[in-house]
Amino acid sequence: MIARTLACLAALGTSTLIAVPGVAASAAAPLAHGRVQKRSGAPLANAFIRQEGGLSASFTDARGDFSLAINPDAPLTLLVTAPGRVPAQVPLASLSQPIVLPPAPVVAPPTSTPALVPARPAQAHPIDSSFALRGDYRSLDYVAQNGNSVTGAVDGEVGMNLALRRKSWILQVDGMRYRPAIRVPSLSSAGTSTFAPEALEGTLALGYLFHPGFDIGPYLVGYGRSSSSFSNGAQYTGTALDWNDSRWSAGVGAQAGGWLYRPWHLEADGRIEGYLITNDRLTGGAVPAQLSGLHGLKGQVQVGWEFMPQVRLQVAYQHELWRAWGYGEDSDIWSVGLGYFPGSPRS
Repeated sequence: MIARTLACLAALGTSTLIAVPGVAASAAAPLAHGRVQKRSGAPLANAFIRQEGGLSASFTDARGDFSLAINPDAPLTLLVTAPGRVPAQVPLASLSQPIVLPPAPVVAPPTSTPALVPARPAQAHPIDSSFALRGDYRSLDYVAQNGNSVTGAVDGEVGMNLALRRKSWILQVDGMRYRPAIRVPSLSSAGTSTFAPEALEGTLALGYLFHPGFDIGPYLVGYGRSSSSFSNGAQYTGTALDWNDSRWSAGVGAQAGGWLYRPWHLEADGRIEGYLITNDRLTGGAVPAQLSGLHGLKGQVQVGWEFMPQVRLQVAYQHELWRAWGYGEDSDIWSVGLGYFPGSPRS
């Protein structure tokens, strides 16, 4: 039995036939013979050959030759592979020519690891926004007709600012309210020694900002103020201290701002506004019925400290001037407040 097996192997050369366990090889199964070689024509030993969908396989010998039992019911295609070579899919009809397996391309490993560049986080919202609340201290100097004047201070003023920004366009709303009690002993003969002016101010600005390191840009601004005076808690008591003032104005402004010193998270900004078209009407008391030719000018400087992400402590100074024929207003305003900037991360 052993002699017969050796004789069969000698008849097939040195090629090896691999049988799948549990499947008996049929004596009538046809054999396919072929040769595998390199691109240079040298024989390629130990190449692996199997029939696509078949159950047997073989290896090439030292001369590159192989023999393989073929299953007629499977596809008549051989799959040829070898380490370091490009695999080949060869039809049985082309085995009259040697099968050539070219070398597989060699991919060199990277010599160094590229540096990781941190990506900027995507903006969650297309509109940046900010909101700030502040407390103001206002020093007043009113000069009315005939040289009469009122000088005082307001320490109960509360203000707010809301800014919405999309790309380079910015919309800002600024508001303020105060109602202090002011004693005027020289006017006690008028029936009262105190009066409490209540004022509501608001500005609306729309502008375009450029970005040369700082945010610089012009804007249009509208201003409105409504103020009334109350004598001893009641309005219109018939005294000279009762009055009502309604003021509307439009003008232009410009602002500049940005980081002042990043390591300390300090920012600074400034703005100036000029009010060219104004309509002001006063009623009640011994005040003129209407101010003609009134114009205004405002200037502000502000410094902010971002003591925690997106939250800033803001300190500001503003000077406000209003002038008309025989009438003038001067105000110095110092402010301290907190601002929240969800669209401006600390960096």
